[in-house]
Amino acid sequence: MGKVRMVSHPDKAISIIHPAPNSKRPDETDEQWQERVFDKAMQGDLRGLPFKDIDISLLPKDRTERNRWEFDVAAEKIIVNPNKPLVKSQ
Repeated sequence: MGKVRMVSHPDKAISIIHPAPNSKRPDETDEQWQERVFDKAMQGDLRGLPFKDIDISLLPKDRTERNRWEFDVAAEKIIVNPNKPLVKSQ
């Protein structure tokens, strides 16, 4: 499986960065490609925020409560916080 970068925000919300497969250069290893994409994505609003690179298989399969996802540091996994309000997409 591939890696994604999970970025923690101060309000406990998380951003997930998925490298686009077609952005890999022919001369790059998977590790070099992911690091280049992740480093570029961490500029701007995400600069300085804590992050963790995780296997994509650790993402919850159900995205209906995506805005309730948080990273449980102790368990090292993404959880769904039922106490966060559910924001319906429009």
